[in-house]
Amino acid sequence: MKKLALLAMSSVFAVSAIAQTQNAKFNEVFFNPPGTDDNKEFVELIGAGSLTGLTLLSIDGDGASAGVIDQAISLNSLSFGTNGLLLLRDAQTNIAWVDEFQAAQAGPSAGTNVTVGDFAPDLENGSNTFVIVSGFTGAVGNDLDTDNNGTVDTATPWSSVLDAIGVTENDGAANFEYATGFGFFGFAALAFTPDAVFRIRDGQGNNWVGMDVNGVVGGNYPADLLEVAFQANYNPAVDLAATFAGGQGATPGGINEILKQEPVPEPASLAALGLGAMALIRKRRNRK
Repeated sequence: MKKLALLAMSSVFAVSAIAQTQNAKFNEVFFNPPGTDDNKEFVELIGAGSLTGLTLLSIDGDGASAGVIDQAISLNSLSFGTNGLLLLRDAQTNIAWVDEFQAAQAGPSAGTNVTVGDFAPDLENGSNTFVIVSGFTGAVGNDLDTDNNGTVDTATPWSSVLDAIGVTENDGAANFEYATGFGFFGFAALAFTPDAVFRIRDGQGNNWVGMDVNGVVGGNYPADLLEVAFQANYNPAVDLAATFAGGQGATPGGINEILKQEPVPEPASLAALGLGAMALIRKRRNRK
């Protein structure tokens, strides 16, 4: 009995160790390239540790299809590169891009792990939510929102959500994103429909940009500066030039742009700073 108990405990610790080392997030998703989508779409993840037991999902958000799982891609056998990036793309062909130093790039950075596999069907161009989950037990075609009201109303076929990002289409119809409901961020009710989303590398890694892109087949795909949306705490009038200097946009397999201007602290952060300052003042007074 002791041996069985020890075996059970070791199994629990092993599973727990894997869970603790899993740090997988979306870094960039390019779902509506100019022209034909096939062979130019990609999903880029950033993180560290094991991808064992993780699955990348794409959940439709359009009308009668809202809540339907369009894609379920196992990440089980994949791994991050030495730079922390994993690029999933649907063709061997490299997409040209311009890096943060305005240098032309013909393909992913050397430290990026790249896997090629056709997205079938192509990634949804309209309303869509991309999710990284652990313990997925569902299947493509499962409907998580049976009454199509933008709220998941069935038992979710996974054990936890590591990250999610959503967008909605600007076509006047019923459109939904589910990332917000999962506790993450989604672009909703924009004046345009984003072609791509990416995470700003600002030291926090929690801010997203949604953008339309320009360019021709093969790249470079620079951001359309007239149709760009920031998640929060940024001043587009100031930050557009800092973020997209040199015509930057989609950067498959490369580190994302650095936003030069620091974000405005959240109210909670300001409160914490105030409390810290008060504590410091009290300490100094007590020492006198």
